[in-house]
Amino acid sequence: MLAQKNERDHPGLYKVIRYEDMVTAPEKTLRDVCEFLEEDFHIEMVLLENEARFSNSITDDDNEMTGPLTTKFIGRFQSGLSAREVSYIQKYAGKQMTEFGYPPKAIHFSWYERLRFHILDETVNMLYMLGWQIRSTTQN
Repeated sequence: MLAQKNERDHPGLYKVIRYEDMVTAPEKTLRDVCEFLEEDFHIEMVLLENEARFSNSITDDDNEMTGPLTTKFIGRFQSGLSAREVSYIQKYAGKQMTEFGYPPKAIHFSWYERLRFHILDETVNMLYMLGWQIRSTTQN
């Protein structure tokens, strides 16, 4: 939402990059970024060979070596969050998620789980969101 607003409010000054694009097509993505910034592209930007923090290769689940940019984490949030948390995220950010190419996850609640979600989870999460918004506006 904020990314789209900034792109709209600052045409030509703001570019949104999806993590998935960066890890699946790093050279193309970085070439696009460089073109946007009117900077020269250098293959070292993708390789990150001289960056100490990326000197150790990562081994994925299939025991294959990958670089610092890996597809290993794509979609991983869904297994780390409860169905109720994913449902809340999709309810309030679903439109933006779809616009960025993230398909919604089908979630099936029993009547009790649905009731609990609407009465408890939505209320608690809305209060957290309100508190976060108040805190972020008072800190500026």
